[in-house]
Amino acid sequence: METYLDYLTVIQNSNNDTDLNKEASEMIKNIRSLVKQQKSVQKDVDLIYIVDRTDLKIPKQHSELKSQTKWESFANKKGIKKRKGRLVYD
Repeated sequence: METYLDYLTVIQNSNNDTDLNKEASEMIKNIRSLVKQQKSVQKDVDLIYIVDRTDLKIPKQHSELKSQTKWESFANKKGIKKRKGRLVYD
């Protein structure tokens, strides 16, 4: 089991489909213990852990540029636009 505190991530390299809930709970316990080893500050009711590293890399979801669907390309060619609302007043 590998732990990357920079990414707040734990990775299990085994490919066995054994008790996944047990493995997931072990990973959560591992990352929780690493975070709790850091300095903490009490603000109001919340306990805030301060990670000493300034190069903390939080994973972001990859956004891909989507190609237009057939309808979208047809609508662009014909100049069709979306209605502002479903109700049309006469």
